[in-house]
Amino acid sequence: MPLRRQVWLVIALLLTAAQGPAAERVLRLDVGDTSTAQDETLACVFRQLQQPYVLEKVPRRRGLHDLHNQNVDGYFPALQQADLDQHAQLSAPLSLEKWYWIGDSDARLFAPGFPGEQRIGAVAGSNQALWLQQAGLAVHEWVNSEEQLLALLKKNRIDTYLVNLPVYDASLQRLHPHQSVYVRFARYAPLGVYFSRAFVATEPSFPERFNRQLEQCLPEVSPLDDNELRRIGHLVDVQVRPWLGHSAIVSSLREAASRTLSPSQRDSIDAQWREEVARRDFHLVDSFLSRPVSKFLQLQKSRNHGLITELILVDRDGHNLGIADATSDFWQGDEAKFIQAAGVGSGGLYISDIRYDVSAQHFLVHASIPLHDGQALAGMLIVGINVEMALADELPPTASGVTGDAR
Repeated sequence: MPLRRQVWLVIALLLTAAQGPAAERVLRLDVGDTSTAQDETLACVFRQLQQPYVLEKVPRRRGLHDLHNQNVDGYFPALQQADLDQHAQLSAPLSLEKWYWIGDSDARLFAPGFPGEQRIGAVAGSNQALWLQQAGLAVHEWVNSEEQLLALLKKNRIDTYLVNLPVYDASLQRLHPHQSVYVRFARYAPLGVYFSRAFVATEPSFPERFNRQLEQCLPEVSPLDDNELRRIGHLVDVQVRPWLGHSAIVSSLREAASRTLSPSQRDSIDAQWREEVARRDFHLVDSFLSRPVSKFLQLQKSRNHGLITELILVDRDGHNLGIADATSDFWQGDEAKFIQAAGVGSGGLYISDIRYDVSAQHFLVHASIPLHDGQALAGMLIVGINVEMALADELPPTASGVTGDAR
């Protein structure tokens, strides 16, 4: 086992012992190639759960084989795999990798029909190889490392390959610091832990406890880059702004302008709202969901087929006016998605960093659109956007022929 892996195991076990009696069972996980951030997140979760564990670094194919045969309690890091779901249960994502296509020219990477006609390379057993298989894309060359893929690209034996950008940066700087290559964004890839069905049968509450703790241990996700911000902004311009002047929105904002809530009134409503959400016993929340403006927002959300995950209309102070779904609280005015956007001028937009939404089980960004009456802020529309859908390249129909497996 590599030194880094040994260090993490020792730290995890020591911290577990320091916090109290250890769980009777030691969790055994097979792991593939992981980053320091992924290791730290996993250690944080198990430390907080006081769960001792053992990691063994193995090739991905062996790890999944062990999981399939219930020889280990889990495997990480894993992309969702339909044929594995019957043998194991996938956790919420521990990380969101940013995958890029790598090539030796922009012309090739952005050619019509890309990547269907290209010679694609892949590391056998990698998550990228699995996704290529799921997408129906043939693999021309199989290798054992990403360094070999870069070498094949320079020898013109492949046209492109997929890579997680931080990993690519490290290998390129180490092996070919002066070579120029080109990149094209492919997708965000959420990776989690697969827990075996045999383990879950003995610890049925563990996956839920793991996911709850994971939300507290996840590191901050990197902000969107300039190109991604432009794409999200364009999406809002096309999908949302055209209906901001609808009578349901305008009338709700006008009615709200004539009302004022004191801080104590706001806090009382917010407390009742949170309690109803916690108990899943909606009365106040249902009264908001049944408002005409909420019905309008629900219709707009349904038309976007999962791309828009959340729509909240708030007044000038951040109080809910209309909601497409039940929100976790009534007052949005103390959150960055409201505070940051409140200072944006008419026609402007605030776009948040990426975060994982546990209830929706996907990564999202919030796009907040301030709505003005003259120069005064009248309210705001807060839009939750599925970032994986919004920023993923749409794959064209694949070329005919036999596709390679993920090996």
